[in-house]
Amino acid sequence: LARIRAQLRQHEQSEDAVFTLGTYTFKPAMKMLITEDDRKIRLTEKETNILKFLYRSADGVVPRDVLLHEVWGYNAGVTTHTLETHIYRLRQKIEPDPSNARLLVTESGGYRLVA
Repeated sequence: LARIRAQLRQHEQSEDAVFTLGTYTFKPAMKMLITEDDRKIRLTEKETNILKFLYRSADGVVPRDVLLHEVWGYNAGVTTHTLETHIYRLRQKIEPDPSNARLLVTESGGYRLVA
């Protein structure tokens, strides 16, 4: 399992890594989402890391503390609204109706990517 994860990380960091997220093509190395009509949506480093981590965890909900630790290196129990702010901004970019999220959804205790 560790070898598979290492290979997955290596692939994700390569220039040609491409993932499908809903109707988007996600290119992490370029920090970009591309729409079906070839419109490019630029992402910040943190937004890219959030999407990559959620994509790898596509089988379930990722707890808030886990995302804070994996993306920012924060310890459990830290009080911050950093994650919520980044999720809000990411939804503004990727959701047709950000107030009714369908791709980046909030579930009890965390977030899930519906890829």
